[in-house]
Amino acid sequence: MAWKIPDGAFDEELAEYYLSFVPGVTYKQFVRYVKWAHEKEIVMNPVTFIASVKQISNEEATKIMFQK
Repeated sequence: MAWKIPDGAFDEELAEYYLSFVPGVTYKQFVRYVKWAHEKEIVMNPVTFIASVKQISNEEATKIMFQK
C-alpha cells in the first residue's frame, strides 16, 4: 500500500452513516471492511460499502442508498 488509512476513516459518526444503509453490520465489521478496501486499493464510499457488504453491483447499491 502506498498510502496510509486516514484516522478519520474509523470515525464512529462516519461509521454510523455507512452502517445505516446495511442494518445488522457492526462497527467492528465496518472497520474490517475499511481495512479490506485499503488492501484492495478500493476507495471506500457508501456505494462501494453497500455493494461489498451485500455482494451486489454498485448500481444496485446506489438504488439502496437513494431509497434511504
